[in-house]
Amino acid sequence: MGMAIITQERFNKLIDERVADAIRTKKEQSLTDDFGRGRGSFKVRVTRAGHTWFYFRFTDSQGQQKQIPIHIGSVDESQDGKVGWLKAWKIAECWSGYLRDGHRDDLAAYIACKEAEAEAAANAAKAVKAAEAAKTKAGSLRALCNAYVVQLETDGKPSVKEVKNTFRLNVFEAFPDLADTPARQITSKHIGTILGRLKDRLQAKVQKERDDGPKRRVGNAARKLRAFLIAAFNAALAAQEERGDDTPLAGFALDANPAAAIPAKKYKALSGSGTRHLNDDELRVFLAKLNAVTGLAADGVRLCLFTGGQRPTQLLRVAPADFDSVRRTLLLKDIKGQRSEPRPHLVALNVLAFPLVQQLKKTNGHKAYLFALREVQLQPERLSEVVRDIAKAMVDEHTARGPFTLADLRRSAETMLAELGVSKDVRARVLSHGIGGVQDTHYDMHDYLAEKREALDKWAEKLQSLMEIEPEPVIEAAMPSNVVPIRRRGTR
Repeated sequence: MGMAIITQERFNKLIDERVADAIRTKKEQSLTDDFGRGRGSFKVRVTRAGHTWFYFRFTDSQGQQKQIPIHIGSVDESQDGKVGWLKAWKIAECWSGYLRDGHRDDLAAYIACKEAEAEAAANAAKAVKAAEAAKTKAGSLRALCNAYVVQLETDGKPSVKEVKNTFRLNVFEAFPDLADTPARQITSKHIGTILGRLKDRLQAKVQKERDDGPKRRVGNAARKLRAFLIAAFNAALAAQEERGDDTPLAGFALDANPAAAIPAKKYKALSGSGTRHLNDDELRVFLAKLNAVTGLAADGVRLCLFTGGQRPTQLLRVAPADFDSVRRTLLLKDIKGQRSEPRPHLVALNVLAFPLVQQLKKTNGHKAYLFALREVQLQPERLSEVVRDIAKAMVDEHTARGPFTLADLRRSAETMLAELGVSKDVRARVLSHGIGGVQDTHYDMHDYLAEKREALDKWAEKLQSLMEIEPEPVIEAAMPSNVVPIRRRGTR
């Protein structure tokens, strides 16, 4: 937000000074920000006690000065001392617009009319929300799934988009009548019908395509849908026991979880565990092709790979403040699974990753995320597209044994770390998986940064050998976003 005359930061400072002066001198202080000739001004009045009040001042068509109070409370009443005046300034700016619209002589009445309209709209929105809540209380399967999605959004879970789309495609659109059935009437047979549809899709798709990619994708969808339904019913059952009626998940009057009655092994065989990983020759070609791709998404793939195969969803959420250039670390926040609070995951930056993050900080340091396009966080799908395009080209050129995905790069990295002699425990620390038992949660407080750094330094040497470059110390200067800080063997 830009102030009419002075900057927001300067206005913050001036208000602080006026409050301090008023308290010190026991005299009222004031501060005015003019919106321009004939457009009124925003006035701040500071009482002798340091309380701050807001007004909109303007001149009517007769040349008379008028002043309308802005009822927002005083600065000291807000959680943040600047919240009050920012909101009041925006209201004053809106009222300035009313002057431009010709309401100079009836401004107060017009403001009252607009506030009444806003209140009516708010009441209407409340009525709609109440109606939706009533529908939720009716307890359909659709309502339960939607309430679970809302809970995921509230908890900031990265899986919310996938869960929402899975319910939409495989429950709401595939079985609309079943979706509108009361959740307490849903049986394991109903759940089996929903999951069975995915199984049928799997069999039809596998007949058309030879490799196990389609089988894995559809099989994983069936497994995930079962897990999402189990989680949704469990959340509703927990809400009944723990939260009462203050959450959309309460009120379904469930007796059991019908999805939990479906055995996992029935669908595990469909999806299986992914086994695709790149060998040295494939990774060498992939790195060469990746190095020729520019853009933020390609940088994301590079950083995922350079850091040993970190999860893209976590890597793309890092903020500029998460980068420590002194310790050469990047702080990721692992919110995977059912944990309510994210677990900090500290990544040691090797000689390949460090300059890349430096450049990202230089380019996007003023944004909320290091991986941001026009203030919006880059999505993992963009990284998947980069990998998919390179994989397709490699298959067409017969330089890859078969297609591979972004997830396969993570598997490749861990496999090669194991080949480099990195222990299973350290690999788990590097990749932040399987760390949550009693020993790790309550007793082992070591951060394993030294061990992780040693492992990722070995990994950097491995990648450098594949790229036919000489190992170098960390380069402090920022590099172009698509350039790896390397030097070819035999060159100076």
